[in-house]
Parts: sequence; C-alpha cells; structure tokens
Amino acid sequence: MKNVSALLSSLIFLFISATEARKNPQICSSSCGDIHDISYPFRLKEDPAGCGDPDFQLSCKNNKTILNFHGGFYYVKRISYDERTIRVADVNLASGSCSLPNRSLSMQEVLMDARYPGLADYSFWYALNFVRCSNNISDLAKSRAPCLSGNTSHVYVNVSWAFLYSYDVPKPCKVISTVPAFYENMVQNLSYETALKMQESGFDMRWSVECRDCRAKGRSCVNKFNTTNIFQCEEEYDYEAVVRLVYSLFAAVNLAGIIGAVIRFILLPPVILAFILHTYFSMRKKIDVREKSSQTDQSRGKVTRNIENHLEMPPKPVFFSAQDKCCMIEAQSDSPKEMLLPESMERSS
Repeated sequence: MKNVSALLSSLIFLFISATEARKNPQICSSSCGDIHDISYPFRLKEDPAGCGDPDFQLSCKNNKTILNFHGGFYYVKRISYDERTIRVADVNLASGSCSLPNRSLSMQEVLMDARYPGLADYSFWYALNFVRCSNNISDLAKSRAPCLSGNTSHVYVNVSWAFLYSYDVPKPCKVISTVPAFYENMVQNLSYETALKMQESGFDMRWSVECRDCRAKGRSCVNKFNTTNIFQCEEEYDYEAVVRLVYSLFAAVNLAGIIGAVIRFILLPPVILAFILHTYFSMRKKIDVREKSSQTDQSRGKVTRNIENHLEMPPKPVFFSAQDKCCMIEAQSDSPKEMLLPESMERSS
C-alpha cells in the first residue's frame, strides 16, 4: 500500500508539474551541439520542470539535438522563433549515407499533428518514396539505391508531389518507406545523388502552441489573417443556437402564412366590400348632386326666358268697332264727367 501511495503521489506531482509548466512557463534557455538557443516552447529533457512546454520536448544525445516525432527520431538542424519553424532530418539519412529512413513518415501524419501543423514551404516540398521492385525498372534506373538492392530485388527512390498516388508507383513495385523532403529546385528525373542531398537537408515543419491548444479543446486551428506562421482557433459555432434560429425562422414563416391567410380570407373580403359600398355611395351622391344642380339650372333658365320674353314683347293694340265707339260715347255721356274726344272722332260722329 505504501508503494502504491508513493506511486500515485508521484504521478499526481508530475501531472501538476506538467500542467503548471504549460500555464506558467519559465524563461530559460539551453543548448545542444549546433542548436544554441533552445527556449520556449522547446525544452531539453534535462531542463527543469518549469522550462518550456512538455509537448515540445527535445533530447540531447552525442551532442546532437533529437526530436522524437511519431515514434521516429530526427536530428534538429535549425529552430526559427521568428518564422516558427523547425528543420529536421531523419537520423538514418541526415549524414547523406545510403539507408532506409528510421521510420516511414507520410504527409498525412505531418499535417494531422497538433503541435506541428504542416510543412513550412509547400512550393518545394516532396515525398521521397522507397519502392522495392522484383524487376529492373528502366524509368527509375537513375534513382536505384545500390546499398538496398540485390540480385532478386531492386530498391528505387521515387519522388512525388506531397501525397503518393497509385500511378506514382510502377505495378511490379511496392512502397516500403516514405519521408518528406525539401528541395529548392524543380525535381524531374530524380537521380539517387539528388535524393541523398534531399534526405540530408531534411524538411521544415511549422510549430504552434496555439494550434496544439485549439485541438486540445476539440477545435480546428487556422492561420491568422495575412500570416502563414501564426495560428488561431477556428471560430466555434453554437449549433444549438443555429438550431434555435432555424426553428424561430420556421415558426415566423408559418405565423406569417397564417396571418396572411387570415387577412386574405377573413379580413380582406369585408374591407373590399366596404370599399365597394363606399365607392358606390360616393358616386351616387355625386350623381344626385349633379341631377339637382341640373334641375335647378333648368328652372332658372325657364324663369329667365319668361322674363326676357315679357320684356321684349310690345303691347298689342286694341281695335274698336264703330258700334263699340258709340256705346263707349253713350256710356260716357251718362257720366257727370265730361269726356273730351279728339276732333277726328267728333267729325266721324
């Protein structure tokens, strides 16, 4: 029980130390061989617990800085803190000798690592594929690896762009190992001498603490705007909020449809009817007013014409016969008043 308790205490202490080292890294620096400035996030295995980040730990062996990456060992040739890159070369290939890689490393493994999210320069990166063939392949004769070939089998180094496809490998051959490589020139008709130079120079990988932290949270990491070496977490989408928004939009559309149906089939007909009635009575009222105005104008016209007729007609002359004249004279003679007659009438009488 005491041993178990001591073991558990040690594990808890190591876990707490690693966690604190990530949260509060110490500003410290170390060196190994040609790498003189090993600082945060990198650290050597022999450094104090608070130095650097445990996920970026390196080791120093025979005065050479070594990176353990996906179970393979790589010599560290350079670390750039400005560009955030690290250049490494397979320990079996770094000296430029004829050999198979210490471990086969595909491009997919490099790209999927949270600490080292991809190669530095995609314009000049290749995959060196070691293929073993049962027969001589004339197209690959220049890239034959003499130390790996024999009488019954032949090993060639085939180059491909980043990812290896089936058409990159001849049919009677199979891939036995692959390794990323960097070369500043266009590679065509690869020779084995060029392959050795590419193996020796190694390849550059980007390193990012931010990308590691993002993937630890289950999120993807992307390049910051207008940068190629600084990463940040991809925006996290609230899927529940999206679902709620979609549901709200769906409910709003249905509600709008219901309101539209109510307006169209229940409220709209009375409104239309009221509008028609209002229009009808308004027009009727205008017609009545026009008829009354017309009748008034006609009456006024008749009166005016009658007046005008009376004013324009002269009085009609009255004609008396001789008998009527005699009667009028006799009647007047009976009157006490005297009536003066014109001389002409007197003469006729």
